[in-house]
Amino acid sequence: MAFIGPAARTFLDAFEDPWRGATGVAAMPDLERDIIDIFGVREAVLRALGTEVTGLPAIPGVGAPYEWDRLISAHAARQHPDAIVFLSCFGTSDPLVVAPIAGVSCDPVALLQLARDLAARDRDEPDSREAGVSAWYAIPIGERVWRLRVDEQEHGRNRGELWIAPPLLVQGLGGDIEQVLAGRQRRISFDPELAP
Repeated sequence: MAFIGPAARTFLDAFEDPWRGATGVAAMPDLERDIIDIFGVREAVLRALGTEVTGLPAIPGVGAPYEWDRLISAHAARQHPDAIVFLSCFGTSDPLVVAPIAGVSCDPVALLQLARDLAARDRDEPDSREAGVSAWYAIPIGERVWRLRVDEQEHGRNRGELWIAPPLLVQGLGGDIEQVLAGRQRRISFDPELAP
C-alpha cells in the first residue's frame, strides 16, 4: 500500500470503510488477472517502477492495441522492434489476425482487403465487412492482448508469431491468410456470397 498516499488513505477511510481489509487480497500480484487496461495505467506504473521491472508484460493486466501505440505506416512499423500488423473487426475489439511486421510482405491495400474479407466471415455479425480494419501497433512480445485467444486463455500473450482467430482456422482460411500476408496472393480465395 506504499503507493497510496496519506490524502488517498484519509479519503478512502471516510467513504469506503472496508477498503483496508480488501486490499490484501485484491492487490496480490497475478500476471494473469483479467484487469483490462484501456487507459494505459500499466504504462504509467512501468515508468514509475523504472528498472525494477523488465517491461510492460511484467505488469499485471491485459493490454489492448492502444491508439497512442498505433504506428502511422508500414514503413514506420518496420523501424519498430515490437511492431505487429493487427487486423480486426469493430475497432480493436475483435482481433482477426496478429502478425509480426517482419513476416508481412503485402501492401497496405491488401491488408485492408484481407481484414474486410475476414470480417465478412463473422457468423455472429451480419454485414460486418466494412467494419474490418488493418493497423500497425507496437505490442511487446509477452504482452497480454485483449481477446487474443490462445489455448484456454481469453487474453493470450503476443508470442511474436502469426496468430489467426480460431474461428477463421476452423473455416480453413489459415493457408490463404498466410499467402496474402506473404504477398503471394492478392485475396483469400472464397466467394463472399457463400460465406457462412
